[in-house]
Amino acid sequence: MSQLSSTEFEKSVLSSLWQEPERFIPQALSEGLTESTFTLPVNQRIFRMIQDRTKEGRPMDLLTVTEELIAANSMEDYGGAYGITTTAGFAPTPCHFSYHLGKILEMAALRAAIQHANSIEAAAESGEAQKVMDIARDAAESLARAITRRKRAKSGKEACREWFDRWQALRNGDEEPGISSGLLAIDEVTGGLKPGELWVASGKTSGGKSVLALQFAASAIVCGQRAAVFSLEMGASEVASRLISCIGGIEISKLTDPNRFISPSDGMSDMSGRGIRTITKVVSQITNSRMEVIDEAGLSLDAIEAIAAQLHDVDPLGMIVVDYIQLVQGRRRDGDTREREIASISAGLKQLAKKLGCPVVALSQLNDAGRLRESRAIGQDADVVLKIQEDGINVDKNRNGARDQLLSLYLDGLYQRFGTTRPQSREDGR
Repeated sequence: MSQLSSTEFEKSVLSSLWQEPERFIPQALSEGLTESTFTLPVNQRIFRMIQDRTKEGRPMDLLTVTEELIAANSMEDYGGAYGITTTAGFAPTPCHFSYHLGKILEMAALRAAIQHANSIEAAAESGEAQKVMDIARDAAESLARAITRRKRAKSGKEACREWFDRWQALRNGDEEPGISSGLLAIDEVTGGLKPGELWVASGKTSGGKSVLALQFAASAIVCGQRAAVFSLEMGASEVASRLISCIGGIEISKLTDPNRFISPSDGMSDMSGRGIRTITKVVSQITNSRMEVIDEAGLSLDAIEAIAAQLHDVDPLGMIVVDYIQLVQGRRRDGDTREREIASISAGLKQLAKKLGCPVVALSQLNDAGRLRESRAIGQDADVVLKIQEDGINVDKNRNGARDQLLSLYLDGLYQRFGTTRPQSREDGR
């Protein structure tokens, strides 16, 4: 354990921070350096002192600091005159700051991993499976952050290069601009569902949220994309029937109860003829589509992330649908409000979209005032927010395009889809 608690790297980092705080403190903080990263209390106090003095605009030269510590009778708290002097001048040059910072972050992560392992063992012995998963997730994330230490800042040149490469790929047809929503009016405003985006389809109860999301999934299927539908409310059979209705243009009632609305003219009365051929064709299309339906109730955000990542590793996902946010179990800790729990779920779904590089479509209920239910953070995290209204679908938010546009798209519950014609007789669809 002595190798993990070595203070040489810590002193080098503190020395660089002392000599050039304005330059190195922002970098250190952005990469996750905190007091707890340091192993010795004296190094923690020195780090806090450097931060405080820099924030307050007070000088950091050794003479001034020493004089003030002596006057405050606190020199020994910072290692005495010898400790202060050796720390301040430990690094003759700050050129190795980034490397040494990385080392102490890795050491701190490894120490934390050992503590997490002990906690996992204790939780496992007590039979707390959810706690084991939470601890393991936190340990893996902290260790990954410390080891990878991906460059957070990109130069203007790098940013423009990334844009040009993608622009060229789009121009040459090597990359799709975005998955079609299946509704031209929405595609014209948004450009389609793009990788890394979080879309929120919102509406009141039975307003058509699930219909709209599954219409997006149906479009992904037709486009040859792989879709994962997390249905926390409906079973897989109901999801399938709605997709068949949407894609095939078949009345949903004839898929849920073939003996209802007998109509010999279209061949559905005896389940033969044109109707059955259409069903067979659509079922075959969905069967061969690589679509996944996860219909387990009460899934947690962690479970959704884990399942999606596993599916993506086997065969990259083109779209994820989560129906719906308020049914997802969040990472609620003691003292957290419901609003904070929902906020953590929406933030997690946005990060999932970025991590897997595919759009995530999440559904959210609206309250009686027509606002996103239980947390404003849902709208803040989303790239696109669609609100289903009686008079159409409103593009309430569109991060990369026009917003506050009311589109003439109406729910047709009979065929489980939205269209440009308002049905004369509507059936509700959630």
